[in-house]
Amino acid sequence: MPRLSRWLVRASLVCLVPGAWLGAALLAGPVVVPASSGALLRLLPIHVELLVVGWQVQLALGVAFWILPRAGGKRPAAGPAALGGVLVAAGVIVSVAGVLASGGWGGSTGPALETIGAAAFGGHVVVRLRRWRRLDAERRRGVPGNPG
Repeated sequence: MPRLSRWLVRASLVCLVPGAWLGAALLAGPVVVPASSGALLRLLPIHVELLVVGWQVQLALGVAFWILPRAGGKRPAAGPAALGGVLVAAGVIVSVAGVLASGGWGGSTGPALETIGAAAFGGHVVVRLRRWRRLDAERRRGVPGNPG
């Protein structure tokens, strides 16, 4: 597994643990301490951010970088994909900090970083798939008996 994939999967697991614990607290808190339900509900945006973007999106990016086809057996430069992973992770941190600072859903900086990061990673994916498609078409043309 490439280093970037390992980094993204580890970052996703770092988000999974507190997100799951926070979800458990959101479920059990009002039962254990009924007066805490209002305070805990202010943490719902953090729970959503950690599990949806922090865990699921970063895990998907890590697996995608690992599993997407490699043109000619090697991956293109990982710069855009790494930038995308860093921006998504930074967006999660900024979003969580914004919620903690404001007590609500926070600002738009975190989601903007996440969107730019996903776009950078998407650019890497497009380059990779185009190269692979071109090399695959060239390989098929060079095979004897292949009508394509």
